[in-house]
Amino acid sequence: EMFFEYVAGFVSGFLIFQALFMKKMMGGTYMKALKSSFYPEWLSMNYIMAGMIPVMVIWGAHDPLAKSPGSLHFWGMMSLATIIGGFIAYPINKWLVSKGLKHGMMTVRKGEKMHMHHAEVTASQAQVKKALIGSLIALAVGIVIAIIGAYL
Repeated sequence: EMFFEYVAGFVSGFLIFQALFMKKMMGGTYMKALKSSFYPEWLSMNYIMAGMIPVMVIWGAHDPLAKSPGSLHFWGMMSLATIIGGFIAYPINKWLVSKGLKHGMMTVRKGEKMHMHHAEVTASQAQVKKALIGSLIALAVGIVIAIIGAYL
C-alpha cells in the first residue's frame, strides 16, 4: 500500500501539480516543466512520505477502522499523516525554492515577474547530491519507524 501511495503521489504531483499547472512559470512548455520538476518533486516526495508512512502504518496497524475510507478513523489518520508529512517536507521545499530549483506557490520577489525559468539556480552539484542523499535517508528512517511502530 505504501509503495502504491508513494508512486501515485509522486506521479500526480509531478505530472499535474508541478509540470502541468506550473508550465508557464517553468519555461512555457510542458516538456521544460517536466525536466525542471523531476528532481525537486522527488526530494519533496521523499520527505513528505518520510512523515506520512509512519503515521499511516502505525495507526493502521493498531486501528482496523483506519483501513476503510468510509471511516472517520481513516480520514483522521490521513489528515494527521498529511500534516506531519508537510512539516517534515517544509525545510527541503523552502531550500529548493531558495535555490531556484522549485517554484514557491505564487512567489514573486521584488523586481521579478512570475516566471520560474528566469530564476537563477544557486545550488551546487555537491549541495544537490547531499539533498538527495538526505531525502533518501529521511525516507528510510520513516520506513524503519513505521516497521518498528507497527509491531509495538
